[in-house]
Amino acid sequence: MTLRIVSIQSDELEPKESGYPNSLEEFDILIEVELCFKNLKSNSMYFEFYVASPKALMKRSTNGFMPPTLLVDEFDWAIIRRHVEKLLMQTISCKTWDGVMIRLNGLLRPSSPNSYKWML
Repeated sequence: MTLRIVSIQSDELEPKESGYPNSLEEFDILIEVELCFKNLKSNSMYFEFYVASPKALMKRSTNGFMPPTLLVDEFDWAIIRRHVEKLLMQTISCKTWDGVMIRLNGLLRPSSPNSYKWML
């Protein structure tokens, strides 16, 4: 089935859906994306990932794991959306959320509480 983006936003920005960080060249922002199978918004799920610039990425701590991060030179909502849409093309054969989460593991992190039931 085909996944579609319902919304992309960040609680760290104002407004959440279209705001920009103070610096367009040095940022590390948590983004939440709501996804649904085509035309089934009632069955949507939320995933999250960071969008970071190379400068900001250098400030992250070393000797540890890094959360799912999209690395871009400049913060731009259209570019972020295109990267997520391109990533979702990898899920075209998935028929369930379980399959989607396995396919996106390490790239997008489920953020809905019920997202983790498949792991139990």
